[in-house]
Amino acid sequence: MLLDRSGVLWVGMLGHGLYKYRIGSDRFKIFLPKLSVQRIAILDNDVIYVHGWNAVSSVTSEGFECVDPLKSVVKGAPYTNLLQAKDGSYWAYRLVEKLLIRYTADLKQVASYPAPVNPTPTEQLQPMIEDSRHRIWVCGANGTLARVDPVTGKLSRFVINVEQNIGTSALAQTTAFYEDRAGAFWMGTEHGFAKLMFTNDTAPPGVQWFKNIPGNINSLSYNYVSWFMDDRVNPDYLWISTKGGGLNRMQKSTGKFIHYTTKHGLPNNVVYGTLTDTAGNIWGSTNRGLFCMLSGSSKNSAKYAFRVFSTSDGLQADEFNTNAFGKLANGDLVFGGVNGINIFNP
Repeated sequence: MLLDRSGVLWVGMLGHGLYKYRIGSDRFKIFLPKLSVQRIAILDNDVIYVHGWNAVSSVTSEGFECVDPLKSVVKGAPYTNLLQAKDGSYWAYRLVEKLLIRYTADLKQVASYPAPVNPTPTEQLQPMIEDSRHRIWVCGANGTLARVDPVTGKLSRFVINVEQNIGTSALAQTTAFYEDRAGAFWMGTEHGFAKLMFTNDTAPPGVQWFKNIPGNINSLSYNYVSWFMDDRVNPDYLWISTKGGGLNRMQKSTGKFIHYTTKHGLPNNVVYGTLTDTAGNIWGSTNRGLFCMLSGSSKNSAKYAFRVFSTSDGLQADEFNTNAFGKLANGDLVFGGVNGINIFNP
């Protein structure tokens, strides 16, 4: 008889084979059931702002629903992307109105920017981030980017030549946007991703594209990129989540990729996003539950052990969603999917 680390009890029976029992666990707490989560934003005091396709809710880090501090901002604008900057101010991009609005910490409107980027005709919310210099970036369709300097209020627009990379003028959405620890920006699309290198505040960036090259095992495993994340230990590694090719680890200095898929322990090759816990483990959401990629699980730095969690462990569902995850100040992780959110201490 053995109880493994995932809470499964294995019992060997004399002449009757091996029996498997799942021990009940309340590790993964479910909140906001029946809400299909489109995006999660972490606000002050660890308030979790949950944007669904048909509703918006705010909950505390304990999962209790609270007064929505942004109700007036999203009223009448169902597809609104929200970001709270480090200075406490709020930024809202209203997709239908094609309008970026800046609010003070007490929700007084102080600036607006019409049509900062090319809109997408779908209801998908494009990425919006605050960079290390506290500038706000908004992404749009077909490689359009907008950057606002909160000090001067100046908005700068850039266009990345996505058409040259994908070879077609069809709609290209920005699926991920990220600044790494070295200050380089990474833009994900459904057709691969680009490294953006800005030399100053006005010139367009240098662009280097990465995509799947059939037959080349050192290239990106799949072109639909959903998330980027720096490696916690090695700044030369960048983790790339894909929606079909699992998880990739890229060595920035060489441009070579290592792939992690269901063959290596992932529950599914659609990986929506990843977060690290305080121990350095990588947690990720997929179409078949969550996984934990254990830090230091092998002397070979390219190999990792995986733990997999499903609805039998208390997950909201096996299917999670894009952009629906976040990390709280106390180290707890939040992942959202088609049936609410899970908050847990990893």
